[in-house]
Amino acid sequence: MFFTVPGPVKDLTVYKCSRKVVALRWSPPEHVYGELESFRVSYNFVTDSSQQAKSKVIPPQPCIAWPEYFCYTITGLRPGTNYALTVRMISLATQRARCQLNTFQINTCKKKNLCP
Repeated sequence: MFFTVPGPVKDLTVYKCSRKVVALRWSPPEHVYGELESFRVSYNFVTDSSQQAKSKVIPPQPCIAWPEYFCYTITGLRPGTNYALTVRMISLATQRARCQLNTFQINTCKKKNLCP
């Protein structure tokens, strides 16, 4: 069976970053190809002693502050750590197909007084 995969989410942005929290917002891809079911938000980091990767599937609920965007807040992060963040869309038509990803890097603050 052949499916056309959705494009990457658009406008992926960090709107809040602190020592242990990163808040993301994004808009859906231009081409969804089926009903939007959910988003998978993934993050990982690698240090000298360990590697950690986590992901969460979230429902497509609009942000309260920006109704044209979707938002998610990642908590429990390690201060002063580089993370790779990825958001991908999952539609009913393309659940098993590979989707294009939108990924970027962020560094959490090391000390509380250095965070915005």
